[in-house]
Amino acid sequence: TSAGFEGGSTASVPVRAFGDDSLSTFSISAWFNGDDFEGLRTLFGQGLGSPPSYALVASGTELQWFVGDAVEFAGGPITAGTTHHTVATYAPDKATIYLDGVEVGSIESPLELDVGVEDTFYIGSFARVLPFSGRIDDVQIYDRVISADDVAALFSNPGTVLSTGDEEPE
Repeated sequence: TSAGFEGGSTASVPVRAFGDDSLSTFSISAWFNGDDFEGLRTLFGQGLGSPPSYALVASGTELQWFVGDAVEFAGGPITAGTTHHTVATYAPDKATIYLDGVEVGSIESPLELDVGVEDTFYIGSFARVLPFSGRIDDVQIYDRVISADDVAALFSNPGTVLSTGDEEPE
C-alpha cells in the first residue's frame, strides 16, 4: 500500500534504526506519483532545521539533489501523474540519482553530509516545508551505496528488497 501525501504530511524514519553509528554512505529507493511538480516537492530529506541538510525534490520536469539551500545536481525527466521509481545514493566521493532504473545525474565529490544517529529521514516533506502531493510507495533505505545493477533490479521487480550485503559468499 502506498502512502498519500498532501499539504505537508510527513513520514519519518530515525537514523538510529540503522545502528549506533552515523551513516557515511546510504541509498534511498522509492516509487512516486506526484499530483504536480510546481515548485519544490520533497520526496525525502534529512537533517535538522530548515532548509534540510539534504533533500531529493521533484521540481518541474526533474529530480533535484539539494544540499543546504542550493541544488547540487539534477536529472530527469519526470511527469506529474506518472509513476516513477527513483534511487538516490550518497558516498563522500559520489552522489547519484537514478530514475526508472537509469542513472540521470551525479556529482563527484559532493558536499559532505553529516547523517548522525540523532537525525531523521523525512519522507513527503521536510518539517511541513516543500510538501509532496501524491503517492509514495515502497520506500527502502540502505546503509550503503547500492550498485546500478541493484537499482535496475529494484525497478524491474517492484517490491523486491535487496539483501543486507552481509551474507557470506557461497
